[in-house]
Amino acid sequence: MRQLWFPNEHINDQGLHEFRHLRDNSLMIATPPGSFLMGSTVKETVSAYRQSNLCGAALEEWFLAETPQHEEQIGSLWVDKYEVTNRQFSRFVAETGYLTDAERSEHGWRWDMRTQKWKRARGWNWRQPAGRRLEFPTGPDFPVVQVTWGDAVAYCTWAGKRLPTEAEWEYACRAGTKARYYWGHDPNYNDIDEYAWYIGNAEGRTHRVGGKKPNAWGLHDMSGNVWEWVSDPHDGGRERPGQSIAGPDDRYMLRGGAWYFHPLYLRSAYRGTKIKGLFVGFRGVIDRPE
Repeated sequence: MRQLWFPNEHINDQGLHEFRHLRDNSLMIATPPGSFLMGSTVKETVSAYRQSNLCGAALEEWFLAETPQHEEQIGSLWVDKYEVTNRQFSRFVAETGYLTDAERSEHGWRWDMRTQKWKRARGWNWRQPAGRRLEFPTGPDFPVVQVTWGDAVAYCTWAGKRLPTEAEWEYACRAGTKARYYWGHDPNYNDIDEYAWYIGNAEGRTHRVGGKKPNAWGLHDMSGNVWEWVSDPHDGGRERPGQSIAGPDDRYMLRGGAWYFHPLYLRSAYRGTKIKGLFVGFRGVIDRPE
C-alpha cells in the first residue's frame, strides 16, 4: 500500500501521522488502535429522547437503537480527514465513467415537508443536488451528496479504500472522548457552533469541508454537514416489528448528523437510518498494518 502515498508524511497538530492519498488526493489520518465503549446507556438515550419532544415510537426506533453500551476493539486505520468532496468524486467519475444511481434512474431524493415522506426527484443528482431550477449552493470542496450506499462503495473501491464499520466510525468520531459529543457534553449547545454545521447555523445548505474545528485526532465534520454511510446494515438488514424497509439503501446505517438536523442527532452515539438525498455523503478508511 505504500505506493498510494506521497513521501511527505507529517505529524498533524494532534500528534498523529497525516498522509496524502495519491488516487483521490485526499488527506488521511492514522488513527491509533484501541478499545472504547460504543453506544449509550439507557439513561442517556431516555434523556436525549425527552429533550427531543418526539412521540413515543421514536424512543425505541431512534434512540434506544444506541443501546446496549458495549466495548469494541478497533485496529489501526487510515481515516479520511474530510468528507469526500465534489472535486474528489469528479475525479473518480472522470477516470471511470461511473454513473450514480440517481443519474442512471434520472431521479434523486427529496424530503417532502408537507407529507413528511421521501419523494423521488427528477433530475436531482450529485452534479445538481436540487435539480436545475432550485438553488442549492455547492462547490468543488463541498461534500458530495445525492449518493447512495452503492455509489459510496464504488468510489471507495476505486480509491483503494472502504467504508468504515459503525464501530470504526464511532471510535474515530469520539477520538478518545466519552461525552455525548467529541467536544464535550454541551447540554445547552453553547459550543456546537465551533464544531459542527447543523440546523441552527447551516442556513439551509452544506458547507465546505473543514470549516469547523476538528476532533482530538484532527478529523473534521464527524458531526454535522452531511450524514456518512457506514458498511453495516441496520440490525443485520432485518426488519423490526412496525418497521418498513423501502429499498436497499434503507438497510444501511448512517452516522454523524447533517446540516438540516437538530443537535441531538449529531451525538457521537446516534444511529441514523432511512436518510437520503441532500443530507448524505461519506468518507473512507484503509486498514493500516500494525
